[in-house]
Amino acid sequence: MSLHGLLSPSSRARLERHIDQCDRCRSLVATVVKVSVDPGEDPSAEEEAGAVSLPRGTNLGRYVLLDCIGRGGMAVVYGAYDPELDRKVAVKLLRTDLPGTPTELRASLLHEAQAMARLAHPNVIAVYDVGTFNDQVFLAMEFIRGRDLRAWLGEAPRTWTEILAVFLNAGEGLRAAHQSGLVHRDFKPDNVLIGNEGEVRVMDFGLAHRLRAPGDEERTPEERSKAAPLGGGALAGTPLYIAPEQWRGEPADAQSDQFSFCVSLYEALHGVRPYEGKTSASYAGVVPSPPKGSAVPGWLRRVLLKGLSLKPQDRHSSMRELLTALSRGLMARKYRTWAAAAGLTLVVLSFAVEQAVQSSALRAVEADLGRSADLFRVKAIEGQRAFDLRAEASLKKDFLIEALGKADDLDARLGLASESEEEGYASAHDLIRSADLPMLKDEDVMLFVDAGGHVIYNRADEGRFGEKLSGLDILDRALEGRPSEALWSPAQVAGAPLVLAAVESDHDLLLLFARPITRGRKTLGVLVFGRWVSEFFIPNLEENVGDRVVLRAPDRTQAAAIDIDLKPIERLEPTPSPALLNLGRERMMVQSVELVGLSGGPLGRAFLLRNFDAQVQPILWRFRRDAIKYGLLGIVLPIALYLAWRARLRRQAAAA
Repeated sequence: MSLHGLLSPSSRARLERHIDQCDRCRSLVATVVKVSVDPGEDPSAEEEAGAVSLPRGTNLGRYVLLDCIGRGGMAVVYGAYDPELDRKVAVKLLRTDLPGTPTELRASLLHEAQAMARLAHPNVIAVYDVGTFNDQVFLAMEFIRGRDLRAWLGEAPRTWTEILAVFLNAGEGLRAAHQSGLVHRDFKPDNVLIGNEGEVRVMDFGLAHRLRAPGDEERTPEERSKAAPLGGGALAGTPLYIAPEQWRGEPADAQSDQFSFCVSLYEALHGVRPYEGKTSASYAGVVPSPPKGSAVPGWLRRVLLKGLSLKPQDRHSSMRELLTALSRGLMARKYRTWAAAAGLTLVVLSFAVEQAVQSSALRAVEADLGRSADLFRVKAIEGQRAFDLRAEASLKKDFLIEALGKADDLDARLGLASESEEEGYASAHDLIRSADLPMLKDEDVMLFVDAGGHVIYNRADEGRFGEKLSGLDILDRALEGRPSEALWSPAQVAGAPLVLAAVESDHDLLLLFARPITRGRKTLGVLVFGRWVSEFFIPNLEENVGDRVVLRAPDRTQAAAIDIDLKPIERLEPTPSPALLNLGRERMMVQSVELVGLSGGPLGRAFLLRNFDAQVQPILWRFRRDAIKYGLLGIVLPIALYLAWRARLRRQAAAA
């Protein structure tokens, strides 16, 4: 029963990979294949044994044939198993359906074996053994699972760097052949094997012949003819790839292999050969322009054009020189790519690190501003308390109690006293006006009101007294015995029922304190005093906190001790986190803090401003300086290494 064809290609490939890796399965398959051959069948008895593949299980010496894996112009290649060394090999069996005598055909394959036996190079297929089968010569060679270069190129789009890397390996195989005194004479993509693991091997040395090596001059023509292949004087090779001098009947040499190599590489890069005819005989030395949109660099084209010269002497002096030029150009591109990548990486890394440094500095400033906000709350209370203590000392003066007592004389209001109510207000007014109040001499606002809310004394308008005030929340709370504070805008000051401050300001805020004046539990009156904040309160806070301060009243009017545009801060809503704002030409970190009065009630908001650039830029400049220093070192060092490498290559080329 035949099982041939029952497995899909992918299943068969997986099975073969397993057999290659499993010793037991490989031995089992070899045994099964051997016993599966009909004992009465004589493969050699076929009428055309060279034209028909040998069946599985056929023994060629110690080798057991597995499958036919390829058929060439001169031989059939089989996969086979070597039980003695337990490995899979490729067996190349000469075809018998070719023109020529059996002796000539055997001599041709033996010549290939002898040629390949001289080579031991990782880019050349290795020959393990030579044998005969029914008067047919076979070669046992290294088995590489893969495909030829032409098939590899057709599998998927390849970049020019991928193609060049493969050809450099194949070129090393050719160079090794030339160094061993061999000319391949049939280099083409079909004769380069690409393994599944990426290995590159040059194969099919059936047309190779011996170069005249040192000592050949002493050999006779008959001896040299024995070393030549079958048909050594005939046109050998594939017409699409052979060199022009071979068409003229000249003998092939290493320069001919170089031409075939360059034709193959040109075709792989551009998809067309460097000439339009069906054979290289049509090549006149003029290579057409590269196809439109080709990514192949100019330096690579120039190297190939030299290798495609009509005259052998105009080509590269050797495969070594050609491969050196290709490798040098590829390495130069890699160095440029590395330098560009390193430069780009350096720029990106520098930018990223700078952003990280800036972000870290930002977080550091935010944390420091948070500590400043805590300090601000303490210093704001201390500043108000110092201001309040000066007023409190004045509230204990006896004359002040006497004056308010006269103003609040019930007998005078009832008409029972010796002086009228108006005379009592006037007497109290004169008493306070003439009093010595050193602690309150610098206040912008100083207003005394009796228990009934009548004005006793107003520093801003001394001529008006006795008038009853109403509608002032800060005053009403103080008359109830509750000290209070307020932060008023110029609009609120202007809207008050009396003139509060002798000096008016359109860009400031008025900090007011209202303190009840008592005797025992009885409230005799109220002292209202205060100052514009930009002259005393804000400077003291800035000195104690270390940051610039902007105060905002409840109606969103703002004041500051510095001359800056406050509109960006006006639009800023109170948040626990600081914000980065552009204020003029500077970037400021702004931290919002609630401003609380001595009595515990909110007065408004404060904004702490810190120059972000002044704090962060020194750190960034130090980083940029170091980045430039090490960046230049990172760029100059690879360039120096590249120049040293180029100089070394030039010295090696000169020595060669």
